[in-house]
Amino acid sequence: MKNSHPLLELLEKDQIGIRQYKDEKIDAEKYNKINQEVIYEFKEYIKNNGFPFKNLYGQDVYKAAVVLALHTSNDFLESIFEIIKEAGENQIDIKDKAYFIDRILVYRGKPQIYGTQFKISIDGLMEPLSIEDPHNVNKRRAEIGLELIEKYKKRVEEQG
Repeated sequence: MKNSHPLLELLEKDQIGIRQYKDEKIDAEKYNKINQEVIYEFKEYIKNNGFPFKNLYGQDVYKAAVVLALHTSNDFLESIFEIIKEAGENQIDIKDKAYFIDRILVYRGKPQIYGTQFKISIDGLMEPLSIEDPHNVNKRRAEIGLELIEKYKKRVEEQG
């Protein structure tokens, strides 16, 4: 792989697996195997090196860690959130906290706060999972630096 940091390589492997599965080039069993390998390697990296804050490793490695963390189990995700929740703007992108918070709430079966988590509806469209106080979601999103949910939904739909 062409990337120079292990987390960038893991993210590339993760994204290739997702694309291949979406394009039906691999089946669910093969995708799950790739996903489990990526998550295992990511957990080992974090265990041995700690979380790669952006002020120490740069934006690309930091973002790779965020994406990979969001693909892990709730227990591990919560342990990462415990590490980053008090971090400052020089260490993390504050808006990333919204993705962690929403994903953790969804895992717990509760409504999300920021509307970052989507599902495919029966008619094939992307729609946010249950949101607490949906009339004020854009206010909460703005407070943490996220775009309007309508704009985000459009981006999610384009990414498929």
